[in-house]
Amino acid sequence: MFGSNVAWGIDVGETALRAVKLKAGKSGATVLAFDCVARASRADGYSYVDKEEQVREAFKTLVGRNKIGSAKVAISVPGAGFDRFIALPAVSMKQVPQIVKYEARQQIPFPLEEVAWDYQLACDRHVPGEGIEVALFAIKSQIIQQMLAGVSAAGLGVDIIGMSRLALYNVLKYDRQISSGSMIVDIGAGSTDIVILADGNFRVRSIPISGESVTKMLQQKFGISYEEAEELKKKASQSKQPDKMFGVMRPTFEKLLGEIHKTIGYYKQQQFKTLKIDQAFLVGESFKMQPLVDLFKESLGCSVEVLSTFQRVSLAPQAAQSPLAANLPSFAVAIGLGLQAAGQGPVTINVLPDESKMQRELSRKKPFAVAAAACLGIALAAGFYGASNDRKVLAGAPKPEALIEESKALKTQYDEARDTDAVKQEIAGIEGFGNYREIMLQTINEFSSCFGTTEKPGISRDIFIDEVTVEVKEPKQQAAADEEGEQAQGEKPKEPTTIEMTIKGWSAKLKSTAIYDQVVARYLGSVDIFTGGRPLGPKEKLSEFITYSSEESKQEAGEVKVKFTATVKITPPSSEAKAEDNQEENL
Repeated sequence: MFGSNVAWGIDVGETALRAVKLKAGKSGATVLAFDCVARASRADGYSYVDKEEQVREAFKTLVGRNKIGSAKVAISVPGAGFDRFIALPAVSMKQVPQIVKYEARQQIPFPLEEVAWDYQLACDRHVPGEGIEVALFAIKSQIIQQMLAGVSAAGLGVDIIGMSRLALYNVLKYDRQISSGSMIVDIGAGSTDIVILADGNFRVRSIPISGESVTKMLQQKFGISYEEAEELKKKASQSKQPDKMFGVMRPTFEKLLGEIHKTIGYYKQQQFKTLKIDQAFLVGESFKMQPLVDLFKESLGCSVEVLSTFQRVSLAPQAAQSPLAANLPSFAVAIGLGLQAAGQGPVTINVLPDESKMQRELSRKKPFAVAAAACLGIALAAGFYGASNDRKVLAGAPKPEALIEESKALKTQYDEARDTDAVKQEIAGIEGFGNYREIMLQTINEFSSCFGTTEKPGISRDIFIDEVTVEVKEPKQQAAADEEGEQAQGEKPKEPTTIEMTIKGWSAKLKSTAIYDQVVARYLGSVDIFTGGRPLGPKEKLSEFITYSSEESKQEAGEVKVKFTATVKITPPSSEAKAEDNQEENL
């Protein structure tokens, strides 16, 4: 049996299955074997049923030609998947799973019961006390089950189901010291995957312009069959007139570059204000055409490198003799999947259903269970045979009383483990965050508007909020009747839910801390946020809802730097008040 550092990565592409068997070590990874199983051409216009059959037959061929054994296996799902990058507030890591599940229900456009999904941190490292950004990936369960059916029919077990664009990110991040401002472009048969790295973070996108788009364009341009157009595309780099041939393909690649520029512009506008692409890694057979490489270099305005070798991934002697060794870069996605299965690289996304994971673990442990049973049988037989001569051994066996006491202790631990009250309280707190998320965001917006915005000038625009903590306090349960059965006299009204938000920030362009008096004054206009939608009562003071403290230090030009902490107590509107508001809006 192979160790956990030996794994198979299988890239399920549109035209072929590319598989790599590798072994990960301290200094790098070694490719032990690889294989490529071609699928039928798209020329015949096959249906999705035919496509599933092709994948099934390709897996059977792969398993028949290679000894997979019990090594871990990671496969990709071609051209499918949904991704979102979500910013979470500064919370403890224990709270992240429940908050992400809440966000998943809001972000994924399908019921969670119909998708397989997973998430991981989007940044290289997390700083406690700062916000957290997670990368969420999902795929329809139907697609997963169809893929697993084909794999199972071939007698192959799977540990990880990933996505090609993430595998591409995994292998490049593992193999190179990729810095912020780098981009990876992989022109595949069915789509083009791009990965952008910025500020210790990453973004991915799949663009439906690919090698197949070029093939169809050539087919239409020259009036030839799909297979002839595909062959013409493959030999374009060896053509006697490469520039003329590339001129025919150029409009399709320019359209692809247009989409890439739109993607860069979107991320620059939305998240990474200072994003600048300094280096691009180009992956795919299409980049064997030098005019295409030159076009990308000119259009992107940065240095480009066609991925032709790896720095931390080498070939074992037997793998180096394979004819496929010359096309090792085309196995980049398969290598990225294999590295993930071997526990290497930053990617941890796995959309394999939980029940399939459990079945895989059980099947892997089954040989050990059989061996253990055999050993137990041998031991019992030997014990029975020698019992008449070894009775003295029983004198040293544990006493029944000791075994009983040990059993009682284990039962106590088991009962304590089943006590889920603490877990329920933590979950309730997280659900409370989700229930009142809207009013929390409204409060932060109102707090920001006190200092001034573009539409509503205020005291200063150079005030920054850099930390927000939230505590939801649910009402205590009313006292029940006493043990004698007497009813409580005069039931007290139910206490309202309250939310306490602590907002910390600073400003470097204030003359004095008198700013806070003006801040409080501005809050008077929106104080109904903190009182459950009602005006401030005649005997209520604003200080009951907002408290603050500050610390100032002198700066240049007589200005002061002020650090402030404001604690805001919010009473969300009751369900009855919300219902009345909805009725008014409908009217």
